[in-house]
Amino acid sequence: MQPAPPPGFVPWRHGSPVLDALGPFASHDQDPLRAGFVVTDNKVNGRGFLHAGVISTFADVAIGNALAALSTEGGRYVTIGLTCEFLGSASIGDWIETQVTPHKIRGRVVSGSVVMSRAGAVVATAHALFVPT
Repeated sequence: MQPAPPPGFVPWRHGSPVLDALGPFASHDQDPLRAGFVVTDNKVNGRGFLHAGVISTFADVAIGNALAALSTEGGRYVTIGLTCEFLGSASIGDWIETQVTPHKIRGRVVSGSVVMSRAGAVVATAHALFVPT
C-alpha cells in the first residue's frame, strides 16, 4: 500500500502521458506554489533512490504549472531552459514536497525556481525558463 500525501494535498489535475506514467503526483489544494509526491517504485533508479529524471520532470511541470496559475495572460508555456542541482536523496515511501518561487510571471520569457525537499532536507533545486504559447 502506498503512503498517502499529507493533508491539504490532492491528486494532480494536470495530466499528461509522461506524468501519468511517472505518477501519482499531488498539488496543494490552497497553494499553487506547493506540490509533491510519494517516491514509489516507478520513480527510483536501479539503486533504489529517487531518479534524477523524475526530479527534473517534476521540477519542470511544478514550476510551469505554478507560473500558469499566477498568470493573468492565459498561462500556457513551453520550457526553453531547465537547470537542476541534485543535492540529496530519497527512497521509496518518502514524501517529496516542492515549493516554487516565481521570478518573472509576465512578458516574453517567464521564470521560476523550485526547492524539492524530504522531511525538511533539500533533495534538489531547479530553475526554469518558459515562453508563453
